[in-house]
Amino acid sequence: MVLMLEYGGASFLLTADITRDIEMDIISRGHDVSADVLKLGHHGSATSSSSPFLRATDPRLAILSSGRNNRFNHPSYPTLMRMRDYDIPFLDTAHSGAIIISPRRGVLTVRTMF
Repeated sequence: MVLMLEYGGASFLLTADITRDIEMDIISRGHDVSADVLKLGHHGSATSSSSPFLRATDPRLAILSSGRNNRFNHPSYPTLMRMRDYDIPFLDTAHSGAIIISPRRGVLTVRTMF
């Protein structure tokens, strides 16, 4: 399931475990996926967060949900490099713990557990 949420003047795209193929399908159908906050698909694995999808979403902030020292090595190095290449700031739950984003009139206030 992919969910676009608008709240407090900001948009949030929650992508669950979609892969590159689903990302391309969403883009090809002409859906507006631009978002202020993007929750990266599949914990930042190499199978998601493709370059075309990152360009289409053009987020101000990305969130990676992964556990510290997880056995799948999420997030993947290529995904992190794409984030850098597109100058997308991101937070990872493995290093930040819980991430709380409070939007108000389009301004994002971000707090983390750690």
